Amino acid sequence: MNSFSIAFDNFKRNIKVYSLYIMSMIFSVIVFYNFVALKYNPDFQKANETNSYIKGTSIAVSYLLLLFIIFFIWFSSSFFLKQRKREIGIYAFMGVSNSQIALIYSIELIFMGITATVIGLILGVVFCKLFLMMLAKVAILNMKIGFFISIKAIIQTTLAFFMIFFVNSVLGYINIVRSKLIDLINASKREERLPKVNYIKGLLSLICISVGYYFALHARGEKFEANFLIAIIFVILGTYWFFGSVYSIIMKFIINRKKILYNGVNIVSMSNIAFRIKNNYRTLAAVAILATITLTSYGTVASLRYFVQIRDAIQKPYEISYMSSDDKVKQQVRDKLASSKKDIILEESTEVIVIKPHIYAEMNLQLGEYVALKYSDFIKISSDLKVKDLKNFKKEKLSKGEILYVSPPSVVMSLYDYKNVKANINNKDYTIKNTLKTPILGSSIPLCLIINDEDYNLLRPTSKVYEFNGIKINNTDNIKLLKKELITIKPIKESLHVNVSKDKSFYSVFGIVYFLGAFLSLVFIIATGSIIYFKLISEAYLDKDKYVLLKRLGMTNKEIFRATTRQIGISYLLPLVVGIIHSCVAMSVLSKLIDYNILMPAISSIITFIVVYVGYFIATTRKYMKIVM
Repeated sequence: MNSFSIAFDNFKRNIKVYSLYIMSMIFSVIVFYNFVALKYNPDFQKANETNSYIKGTSIAVSYLLLLFIIFFIWFSSSFFLKQRKREIGIYAFMGVSNSQIALIYSIELIFMGITATVIGLILGVVFCKLFLMMLAKVAILNMKIGFFISIKAIIQTTLAFFMIFFVNSVLGYINIVRSKLIDLINASKREERLPKVNYIKGLLSLICISVGYYFALHARGEKFEANFLIAIIFVILGTYWFFGSVYSIIMKFIINRKKILYNGVNIVSMSNIAFRIKNNYRTLAAVAILATITLTSYGTVASLRYFVQIRDAIQKPYEISYMSSDDKVKQQVRDKLASSKKDIILEESTEVIVIKPHIYAEMNLQLGEYVALKYSDFIKISSDLKVKDLKNFKKEKLSKGEILYVSPPSVVMSLYDYKNVKANINNKDYTIKNTLKTPILGSSIPLCLIINDEDYNLLRPTSKVYEFNGIKINNTDNIKLLKKELITIKPIKESLHVNVSKDKSFYSVFGIVYFLGAFLSLVFIIATGSIIYFKLISEAYLDKDKYVLLKRLGMTNKEIFRATTRQIGISYLLPLVVGIIHSCVAMSVLSKLIDYNILMPAISSIITFIVVYVGYFIATTRKYMKIVM
C-alpha cells in the first residue's frame, strides 16, 4: 500500500473521532462563505444606503473569523497529533521512516480539510439565501432575496481553507519528522504529578486581573485606547497565571482535606484534575480568554441592538415639535390636527434658553449652542412622558452651580464622561453633576443642559428665550400629508419637526452589525467548546487502562460516570465562570459608554453560552464514557 491509500484508510477509520472537529469546520466554512458571498450579492448591492456598511462589515468579520479559524485548527490539530503519536511510533518501530509517516499524517489532515471544505461549501450555497433573508429581516431591509451562487466567494473560501489546512499539515509533517522513536512510543506514558504550588504567582495573578479591571473601568476619553490595551494585557496575563497557580492552590487544598477527597468518587475525579493541571492549565486559560471575547462580542452587538430598539423613545418622544410662544399659532396647529382627525395625547410646552457653554472634558473642549431648561420643567416633562428613571431623576435635586448634561439622542456611545466636569457659562463655572440619556426634547434639539431653577432665572435675562412645544398624537397614519399642512403655518416653518418615519438606514446598519456579530460569536462559542471537548477526549484514551483497572477493583459503572462527570464538569465550568466574570466587567464598561443599563443583553449572551456549553458537556461525557467503559 502507498502513503495515499494508508492515509485514506486511517481517515475512514478515525472519522468518528474527528466527527465533531469536522462538523465544527463545516460550520466555519458555511459561515465564512456566507460572509464573503454577502459583499458580492447583487440584491444587497442595490441597497445603496447600506451597501458600503454591508461590504465593510462582512470583510471585517471575515478576517476576524479567518484568524480565529487558523488558531482553532492549529490548537485542535495538536491534540490529534498527540493522540496519534503512539500509533505513529508503532509505524516507526516497524521500520517505516519518519518522513513517510509524516507524509501519511499530512495527507490525512488534507483529507479532513477537503471533506470539511467541500461539505461546508455545498451547505453554504444551499443555505445562503436563508442566511441573507434573515439578515434582511433583522436589518429591516425591504428587498427580495433571490438564489445566488457566488463563484468569487467559492474560490476565496476554497483558497483560504486550503492554505490553512496545507500549512497545518506541513507543520504536522515537520513535527513528526523531528520526533524520536522513543518519544513517539512513550507519548501516552506521561509522568503525572501534583504541580508545585506558587503562592507568589497566585497572588500576582489576582493583582494583575484587578489592575486590568481597574484600567478597563477607567477607560474613558483620551485615555480610552491606552487604558483598554493595558487592561487586556493584564487580564490575559492574570488569567494565564490564575490557571497555572491559583487553580493548583485550590486543588491542592481539596486533596489535603481528607473529608473532601475520600467523599464518594472525589478521590478519582479530583486526583485526575489535580495531577493534570500542569498539562491542562494553558488550554483552560485560552478557553477562558476566548469565552471572554465571545461573551463580550455577543453582548456588545446584542446591547447595540437593544439600545436601537429603545432609541426611538429618546430620539422621537413627540410626533410633532416646534418653537412658538404665540397662542394663536398653537391653536392653528391644533386646528390642523383636528381637521386631519388626529387626537392629541400629550401637548408639552416648556420655556428654554439658548446658551454657549465651554465644557471641558479632559483634553476635549465642547463648544456650540446648547438649549437649557429648568430642573423643575425637566421633572415635569419626564413625568408626562412616563420616563422609567423618573425616581432617580428626582433624587438628583440640583443645587446652585450644578447642571445635568443630556447626551445627544443620536449618540450611541461616548468616550467622554461628563460627570463632575466643569462648564463655563457667561464666565461663571458650573459642575456637571451627572450625564443622562433620556427623552426630553427629541432629536430636533440635540444639545441640551438642565440647570438649577435659580441659576436658570439668572441666565435668562442675557439669553435668547424660546418656547418648545411637543405633541404626541393617537395615530401616525398619513403623517406626511399632515406635515405638508403644518408647513403652511409660516411662524413655525423653520422650527417644525415631524417624525414622518423611522430612520431605517440607522436601523439597517445596526441590524447588519448585530446579525453578523451574532453569527461570528456563534462560531466562537462552538470552537471554544470544541477545544475543551478535544482535550478531554484525548485524555479519555489515556485514562482507559486506569478505569479498566478500577472496574476490576470493584468500581461500578455508576461511580465511574459520577467521577467523569465531576472531572469534565469542572473543566467546562471553571473557564466559563472566569470568562463570565471578565465579560461582565467589559459589559459594565460598555454600559458606561452608551450610558444605559444593558443588563438584559448581558444576561441573554451568558445564557446562550451556558446552553451551548451544557450541550458540549453532555456530548463530552457520553463520548468519554464510551471510551473508558
